[in-house]
Amino acid sequence: MTLTPTNAASTEIGGRLAEIRALNRHLVSVEDAKILKVVAMVDALPQRGEADTLIAPLRPRLAQLRPSRPLGAPRLLFIPLDPLLVPAALWRRGELTIPRTAVPCLARQVAALDPAFMEAVAREVAGATTADKALTRRVGARLWPRAAEVLAGAPMPADWVEATGLTATDHATIRAAVVPVLRHARAVAAQIGASPPDAAVIAAVFADVAGEPEALGVLISVILHWLPEAATQVLRITSAHSAPTGLPGRNATERAVDHVLDRIETEQGEMQGGVAGLPELRRSIAMLDELEAGSTDRPTRRARIAATRGRIDVVCRGRFQALLQGTVTDRLAQGMPQTAHDVAALETAARDVRRFEQVARRISGSDHYDQQLRSLISDLVPDSADDPQARIDRLRLAEVLLGSERAMQMLLETGQAAAGGSDTRQPSR
Repeated sequence: MTLTPTNAASTEIGGRLAEIRALNRHLVSVEDAKILKVVAMVDALPQRGEADTLIAPLRPRLAQLRPSRPLGAPRLLFIPLDPLLVPAALWRRGELTIPRTAVPCLARQVAALDPAFMEAVAREVAGATTADKALTRRVGARLWPRAAEVLAGAPMPADWVEATGLTATDHATIRAAVVPVLRHARAVAAQIGASPPDAAVIAAVFADVAGEPEALGVLISVILHWLPEAATQVLRITSAHSAPTGLPGRNATERAVDHVLDRIETEQGEMQGGVAGLPELRRSIAMLDELEAGSTDRPTRRARIAATRGRIDVVCRGRFQALLQGTVTDRLAQGMPQTAHDVAALETAARDVRRFEQVARRISGSDHYDQQLRSLISDLVPDSADDPQARIDRLRLAEVLLGSERAMQMLLETGQAAAGGSDTRQPSR
């Protein structure tokens, strides 16, 4: 049978999806390169469809890897909504989230209702990736308000129910969340990197939706995500009894804070080991610090923030223990490496451990990490059988893991012990 172009394309997509399925079954715990390969295959599909569902289990790893993705008009259109997007299976009515299945349907609708504009956007971002922040903001500044205008006056897409599995009521709810975010995305994007963000700009955004509690909650969530350093400003604007948004604003704020804390807990709970997720961890801790600083008169909210800190602390302690054990402790148990390459690899691992520790200790201020690192002292103290280079290697590792002061103390102690004929493997603590 001769395939028509449409059938040929469908067959090609089906073949790629089958390959992605085969890879997907083994991807949750495999190396980063294979995950990036699958993502690249999905991005290359002319119609993503089922592929988005197939890569859903990989999103926590993608959050760590942060690969550059082809920009494209549809992806650019919904970048402002990223903190609200969840897999369709996890979406619940009444929450401040948007199911991912709604995104391609709404993107197609914008393209159909304003084809010339969307084609011009597509040409402008052709070949670009999400790494091009300047292009994203420049083109997005035109696209987002125009898309908000188009969607605000548009009926439910004809294929909405079939494409998303959602109802007409769901469409109205989701559109009511999408439109205000897109309408104000340009103003929010302009504040990214500002130190501090302009409180007047944020207040103007909230004032525009003061009479729409659901939209207000969504916007608060989005702004807290994109402008974490503005959290205290956001809370001051919306939480005060004198705030122009009134009681609806205060209620929306609590919902938004709960949403942000839930997202932080979920993201950190799903993070893999190692240091790849440190940027996100830093961001999460900064957000918790800001939210706490803006909640001095909100004991219930402060308790919720403290509970989130506690859960993340438990997760990070486990990640730290696994990192320390797998990259340093187990290696030292076999003795110091003999080759320069292996010594360098161990030092790199030790620096990764310290990088993680320095970030994670900010969660609770606990001395847990100090205790774990001090447990390595007996493995780091120079041995009487060490040659001069091995002695240097041990002390350099001690300096990385324990600090220069402790390494110097160990050097003096072992020197004194050697002079007195003592057992150098039992340093004073």
